Amino acid sequence: MSYITHKSITSPNSINIEIQTDKNLSDVIWISGNSGTWFCRYNRQLCKISIVNSNIGVGTAFFYNFLAFYSRGYFRNWFPLLNSELSLLCVLLKRMLIGAGVGFKKYLRVRGVGYKFELLRTNLLTAKVGYTHLVKKQLPSEFSTNFSRKAKVVRFRSKSLTKITCLLSRIRAMRLPDVYKGKGIRYKRDPIKRKPGKRKTKAVSKKRKILKKHDIVIKKRQRTRKKKKTRLYLFTSQG
Repeated sequence: MSYITHKSITSPNSINIEIQTDKNLSDVIWISGNSGTWFCRYNRQLCKISIVNSNIGVGTAFFYNFLAFYSRGYFRNWFPLLNSELSLLCVLLKRMLIGAGVGFKKYLRVRGVGYKFELLRTNLLTAKVGYTHLVKKQLPSEFSTNFSRKAKVVRFRSKSLTKITCLLSRIRAMRLPDVYKGKGIRYKRDPIKRKPGKRKTKAVSKKRKILKKHDIVIKKRQRTRKKKKTRLYLFTSQG
């Protein structure tokens, strides 16, 4: 059994949770709150979801335990896949609870001279990011935005985490941050490794650094060029 499923998921009182059984092997869990309703399908023959005092418990069904006890050698490669499905189901339930209750929020910021965001009435996001034209992106009706005073930072809110991450990644790809100056669109806490530009540096040896500490002056050797000897050649005329 996956280690993520050992702890039960606590849900607030304002959220309603219902489990609907189908004729097939798959059941549906419904989660509804202030921001909307969500549903998720799961296989009841392998997974078991129990709701006790607004706590959701995810575990394995009797059929899975039977296979694990009696036929562990035959289905050795099958059990890790089931454990991964259980852990995925737990993560999806947690995201559904947050989305139905509070929602998700993420930030985008712009760095550069004259760079800024602007939102039109038709829910169209425009950005000045150093191009000759404005960068435009249509936002869905679910999204709510909040701009900073200089329109350099924008806060996006949505009830689905997948939609908000996909949209922000597309907006960021319109002007990726520069490696040298850091200009462009980025997340609020985006770790970007910047490269140093070209610098005029002088190679100083370790010996010269040590002598500088002790105030010892090093005299440069003056290179003297040897003068070429001029030779006189006498040409005699043979008569």
